[in-house]
Amino acid sequence: MKKIIYILILLSLCSCNNFVDIVPKGKRIPKSVDDLAQIMNIAESDGNNSTPTHYSITNPAAMTDDIQYVKNGPIAPWIFSKISEPYRNKYTWAPYIYSVNEVDPDWNGLYRSNYFLNYVLEEIDNAEDGKANDRDDVKGQAYFHRAMNYFLLVNEYAVQYNKSTAVSDLAVPLALESDINKSHPRSTVEDVYQAILSDLQNATSLLKKDYNTYNHIPGLAAAYSLLARTYLFMGDYDKAYIAANEALAKKSTLVDYNTITLKVPTLGAAAGIVGYEINNTAINAEVMYMRQRTKNGESVMSEDLKSQFDKANDLRYKFFTPDIAILGMKGYNAALNYWQHSGIMTVEVWLTKAEAALRKKNPDINEAILALDYVRQHRYLKATYVPTTETDPAKLLATVLRERRLETRFNSLRWFDLKRLNKNASTAKTLVHTGGDVQYTLEPENPKYVLPIPLNVLQFQNLPQNPAPGR
Repeated sequence: MKKIIYILILLSLCSCNNFVDIVPKGKRIPKSVDDLAQIMNIAESDGNNSTPTHYSITNPAAMTDDIQYVKNGPIAPWIFSKISEPYRNKYTWAPYIYSVNEVDPDWNGLYRSNYFLNYVLEEIDNAEDGKANDRDDVKGQAYFHRAMNYFLLVNEYAVQYNKSTAVSDLAVPLALESDINKSHPRSTVEDVYQAILSDLQNATSLLKKDYNTYNHIPGLAAAYSLLARTYLFMGDYDKAYIAANEALAKKSTLVDYNTITLKVPTLGAAAGIVGYEINNTAINAEVMYMRQRTKNGESVMSEDLKSQFDKANDLRYKFFTPDIAILGMKGYNAALNYWQHSGIMTVEVWLTKAEAALRKKNPDINEAILALDYVRQHRYLKATYVPTTETDPAKLLATVLRERRLETRFNSLRWFDLKRLNKNASTAKTLVHTGGDVQYTLEPENPKYVLPIPLNVLQFQNLPQNPAPGR
């Protein structure tokens, strides 16, 4: 048996030396481009859900300003004392989330996915031609998936990108081959971001379709969307703006919430919406790229998030923040949707374009307003909608960021946005969570914004731990 190193793939992946043991669908040795595409896009069950190979992270959502847990109530999942220890650790920003005997599913899931992707990229040039899949397209998909994995890893386990310090800031091990016995040190933030950009440049040159029928398979629209997101987080707003425009030229659809209705009004979106596909494993017109588990969040919407909605006119509040009085907790809004979502929606790209237009070297106020209003027209009551008239760049940016928060609620991107926005005093924020009778506070730039390298990983690899109070 191979020794398990930091990637920890073998915990769920294989039990002996031969790759044949982890090949799905009959365990045959992959020979063709079609075989490799199948490996890359298989779905498996985690006991409750069926999910693609490429993991949707779960840690950050419980750490944001979007949720709260209640002290008392009839529904156990929403009561602070009833949640699991890892969730409690996330919610209170504890020094460690998982014990040395536990696996961090985000770290494990992303590196496990990368193992498949590295294998595909190593084998595909010599594989037999496929009947259902184009060689270059499959290669482009693999590069995209790997870029997404490293974007999630670097933003979860490393500091926010800072151009002046990225060359020395430690990030995550950069494993670009499938040899799980090879040891890798922690790369720098700069190295990881450059690897992401390199993979996305390969993806945009290889992918054949603007977007695919099945939205967990990326197309060009998704590749340019991730490129826009990456440049945004690097603070390169001119390139983010260009990439966002490239993505939107290929897929830009938003669902007009004025045209949708609740199937069961008393249950809100939990029971389904006519005209809007919630389950992103099916086709949702706004999904650029799907990474979402079909699981509801076990929490309550924070008062802080509720205060951001125009409750009378914002249709997101009507459709996606159901009051759970029917469950015996009148006055609480359940966080039922977008939980564990790490994909890309068209609305994110529209708002990236708006933000980048305001922040680029030569700001374009008009383009920012057009992108912002395109989003707002699809989210607010048509009868009362008022177009944006604000032209002050700072105030307009605040509106864009507010809309971005409402659209990225309950998912990993909100946590990442908090990290990047904390770099500027005008957009920095102190977070407060209440658990039972205790209040927990997380100040901007606190080291706990960087999650710890999992303790069980450190058993197998001598990696420096991230600094944080209590570690």
